[in-house]
Amino acid sequence: MSLSLIGITIGDPFGIGPEITEKSVLEFLKNKKTKVKIIIFGSKKCLNNIDFPIIDSDRDITRIEDVAIFDNFPFENGSPGEPSPSGGRLSFIYLEKALQFAKSGILNSLITGPISKTAWEMAGIKYKGHTELLRDYFGVERVAMTFWSEDLKVVLFTHHIPLKSLWERLKKEELENFLKFLFNELKRLDLNLEVLVAGLNPHAGEEGIIGEEEEKIIKPVIEKMKIKGFRISGPYPSDSLFHNIKGRKDAMVLCFYHDQGLIPFKLIHFKDGIHMTLGLPILRLSPVHGTAFDIAGKGIADPSSMLQCLFWLERFSCKF
Repeated sequence: MSLSLIGITIGDPFGIGPEITEKSVLEFLKNKKTKVKIIIFGSKKCLNNIDFPIIDSDRDITRIEDVAIFDNFPFENGSPGEPSPSGGRLSFIYLEKALQFAKSGILNSLITGPISKTAWEMAGIKYKGHTELLRDYFGVERVAMTFWSEDLKVVLFTHHIPLKSLWERLKKEELENFLKFLFNELKRLDLNLEVLVAGLNPHAGEEGIIGEEEEKIIKPVIEKMKIKGFRISGPYPSDSLFHNIKGRKDAMVLCFYHDQGLIPFKLIHFKDGIHMTLGLPILRLSPVHGTAFDIAGKGIADPSSMLQCLFWLERFSCKF
């Protein structure tokens, strides 16, 4: 399917999502290279700085010239700058409607604005974030959080779990299955990246002196994958790996837990990096930052990450 109609959810209406959506869409329209059309899913009351047609039904999509705002949502008042049950509920129903469009084939690509996990919990929503919800909504067995910039790419073995739970997940069979899934998804994107595996322990275990996971689990799986012809190497000490490979456009770093990958990635690419969920039938991207409640409503939010999502969509959408 070629890129034609994409969706953007504004995320929590009381965070910076509405502002970065407005700014990024306006900038993208100046520089887009395709005939893409955009539907913004969110309350028009939160989008005061753009003047696009409002639609309230999928029957109206034929009227879209460049951008339209889908708004048939009940609005709940709230104050910019803090998580709230209303913000949680609204961000969830924006997403829910966009996913209905995606599942019906109207959209093949979706950018999700930042939500608050706290607000979702306050609203009684059982999911901790987009990734797990998307996995269940589309009924896929496995998804992976990946983070992209031109010169650094990261994939996470686990997502939003307590660190103590990692040791229950890190088994030979599970790691091998994850790597097979990852390489299949990279092939789907027509990419031949080398996967560089970060060590779990300091100094990648120092040959078993500082932890045994590398020797007993990680290295045997890597060697098995190499024999099968996959481009993979490691495990490498995490404290030097990111420094050594920065700038390599043909590599992706596999990290075993959330902060192992996202601290270095966001340190370097907080403004221009993007998140992509692998394993879905649609292309789903999002900014790498959160709701930034502390600056919400002040007009100073940087839209760069959201804008990069739009440009990366142009690159990859033809694969979906």
